[in-house]
This record gives sequence, structure tokens and C-alpha cells, in this order.
Amino acid sequence: MLGVLALVVVLSVMSGFVREQKKRLLSTELHILMTPTAETRAQGLNDTGLLERETALSARLTELRERGQITAIWPVLQTEVILRSGRRVTGVQVKGMTAGKWERARKTIVEMVDSRFREEALAGVFVGQELATEMGLVPGDKVSLVSPTETEGPLSSVPSMRKVQVEGIYRSGLMDQELHTVLAHESAVRSFLRDAHSVSSWEITLANPDESEKVVGSLRGLSRSFSIQDWMDLNAQLFASLRLERFAMAVSLLFIVIVAAFNIVTTLTLMVIEKRREISVLKTMGATHFHIAKIFAAEGLLIGLMGTVAGIVSGLALCVALSRYSVIQLPEIYYDRTLPVEFLPSTYVGIAIATLVVVLAACSFPSRKAARLNPLDGIRQG
Repeated sequence: MLGVLALVVVLSVMSGFVREQKKRLLSTELHILMTPTAETRAQGLNDTGLLERETALSARLTELRERGQITAIWPVLQTEVILRSGRRVTGVQVKGMTAGKWERARKTIVEMVDSRFREEALAGVFVGQELATEMGLVPGDKVSLVSPTETEGPLSSVPSMRKVQVEGIYRSGLMDQELHTVLAHESAVRSFLRDAHSVSSWEITLANPDESEKVVGSLRGLSRSFSIQDWMDLNAQLFASLRLERFAMAVSLLFIVIVAAFNIVTTLTLMVIEKRREISVLKTMGATHFHIAKIFAAEGLLIGLMGTVAGIVSGLALCVALSRYSVIQLPEIYYDRTLPVEFLPSTYVGIAIATLVVVLAACSFPSRKAARLNPLDGIRQG
């Protein structure tokens, strides 16, 4: 019961963390990313008209948009820079967005220089809450952006550098994004890079993010100029690590059930020794090996079934308590201060099946031992 309870609670909490992570990833409206290939960038073709020149891909996107599967397509210009504030230095990506995308991104801003948005703020940058905490930034601070891309100066090639104001702080719910991505208006990034035409990527927002794999499958192969990935591909390493961690936890906790199963082996073995005379009498009355083995296997399965049902019921009750009440408070590094819990029937069915298989394997040894008992030896020793 305790082993099954631990499995139910831990796997439900792990599934809850995965669900919350997916929810935050989808809240960014980046469901599909189209990036010009290295060959396209090397030829200097990654300009604002690239998508229109790819007629087959552009026609397919228009068709999906008319069907309502695609709600928006956003061109994005971004570059890697070194951000410096006093003596603190870190590497970030400055993401320049068009006016339409910028209007949506403004909803994530939690602090600003002024309470109302000013047009002058478009020349500044907005940093993530995690980056602001790490570097001690507040709205109104001045930071320096240094591009590793060299430009021609009066004496020699020098890196592009600009001092900008931190206009505000945004919170997306994704720690990695808040730590490594700085938001800015597209015009400010183009001015910094002295580039009026390049586009780094196109971000696509879907009406139903669960259809991203199907949409990407219909887009791939229509153009060799783009690399197309959905939100699952972009976060493949994250979800692979979460699946591996969940599997490792399940295997580790399953050992509790395996250890408990040895108690069943011990109990049934002692019962076989105590009931030798009764087993011998049954065999002399015509009971077969199968009948004797079935008696002890049924008793072991009954013990295992009672423990499994009690463990699942108590585990579900504990999960309900965790989801409704703030029993456990998480540290501030987590965006959810309470444990997220997700109830998946398939998980509980899998736990029950795995537990009963372990119990059945544990019952096999004492059951076979009882079935092989010689009736004469049992009567004589009894």
C-alpha cells in the first residue's frame, strides 16, 4: 500500500509539473518557428520578402490561415549581444518584434518606468524578471549592448555598441527565456544592427497548439529555404529530460513494491510449511498440482490486490489534498508555490498492473513449492 501510494503521488506531481511547463511554453504564442537555413543566410536571402518568394509555402500558409488553423505569423529580428551593467556582464539575445507582436508582448510586462506606455520606450529594452534579479536591474537603469559582429570604424573594425535604457521588466513564466532573452522593438534592433531588411525567423501562432505536428508536416518539403520546427521540437531536450526523470522515479519507487512483495513470499512460504498436512490430505483426495498452486496464488493476489487498491485510493486522496490546500510550499525559484498535480487514469492503471505483476511473480515460488509437496512426506511430518 505504501509503495503504491508513493508511486501515485510522485507520478501525479511529476505529470503536474510537465503540464504546467507545457502551459507556459504555449502561452508565449510561439507554436511553430520558421528559420532561414544556413545556406539561405549565407546567400543574403533572409530578407523581409523571403516568405513571399517561396510561393508554395506562402500559399499553404495562406490556406491554413483562411481555415483558421493559423491565427498569426510574426517576422522576428534577433541578435546575440553582450549586456553590461556596471561590472556585471552576461550574454543574451535581443529579440526585435513588429508592432503587432509587440502589442501582445506588452501584456507580460510587470514593471515599467512610467505607469503608461510611452512611444519613447520603443527605443529601450525590456528584460526578463530572472535577468533583472540576477543583474540587479530596475526600470530606468542604463545598460550597454555590445554586438560581437564587427563594423568598420575610423581606425579599424570595432564591435557595435550602444547604451540603452531598461524601460521595463517582463514575466513570461519561462525561466530560461527570462534569463536569456531581452525584448525590444524591431526598429530599435534594426538601428542597432544597421540592417533594414534582414529577418531572423518567422513565428507562427496556432488556434490549437496540439495540431502543431500535423501543421509542420504539411509545411515541410514545400521550401528548402526554411527549417521548420514546432514547439515540441524546440523544447525536445526539456521534455526528454522530464520523461527520463519521471521514468527513473517510477523505477526507483517500484522497488518499494518489490521489497514489499518479499513479505508475501515469506508469508506464503510459512503458510505452506504450516499447512503441509492439509495440502497432503487434499492431494490424497484428488487435488492436482494446479489446484494447490492456485490456492496459494489466489491468497497472494488477494493480499496484493488489497494493498494496491488501498494505495491508489489513499494516494488519490493525498493528491486531492495537495491540489486543494497549500500543504507544501515550494521555494521562490518556482513559479508555482504549491505542488501541481495532474490526475491521469492511464498512470494509475499502469501502476496497478505493474504492482499485480510483481505480486504474481512473488506468489509463484511458494505456490510451486506447495504444488510439489509429496503427500506422504506431508502426512508423515504433519
